[in-house]
Parts: sequence; C-alpha cells; structure tokens
Amino acid sequence: MNHCMNANLIFSHHIDVPLSPKALFECLLKMEDYYLQLSPAHKRFVVLNGPLSQKGAIIENEESILWQSVKHRYTVEKVEKDRSICISSPSVVTVFGLFKMSLT
Repeated sequence: MNHCMNANLIFSHHIDVPLSPKALFECLLKMEDYYLQLSPAHKRFVVLNGPLSQKGAIIENEESILWQSVKHRYTVEKVEKDRSICISSPSVVTVFGLFKMSLT
C-alpha cells in the first residue's frame, strides 16, 4: 500500500497530517485510486472532466451509511505547485431514500 493510505486526516477545526504539504497534495491527486478503501461508507469517487490537478476538474463523490446518503460535487478552482482550491456545490443529503435536502 502506498504512503497515502497512512495519512491521518482529521477534518474538524484543524488538520493533523504527518505528511509534508507536497506529499499530502500528491496523495489528494491520487484520491480516485484509494477513496473507496478509506471507509466502507464511501461508495463513489470520480473526476469527470480531466485530471484532478487541472483547473475546472469536477469531482463527484458519494458516501452512505445506514439510512442516509450524501452526494458531494466539487470544482477545482485553482491549482498551484503543491495545492489546489476546490469549491463545493451544495451537498445533497437523502434520508431513508425519501427526504432530500441540500447542505451548503
């Protein structure tokens, strides 16, 4: 397994990652290769129109657990040498397959 699988990401008020920014960025560029392995709740991760390192790339991912599923869609707005900035469209949450709501 590559070093990307060993990165500990904590998305809350801070990110605690034992990797350099460049190594973390390289892992994020390979997300499509291992996203489904990170959690059994992860169901889909695709980059629709070009590589993840390209401005304008659209990323869609889905996660589902028990009675709730969430669909995310991101657009890569800016790419620099060791980072990219992604803007999220409102995520869509479905509960019990019946109720849908958007989260911004």
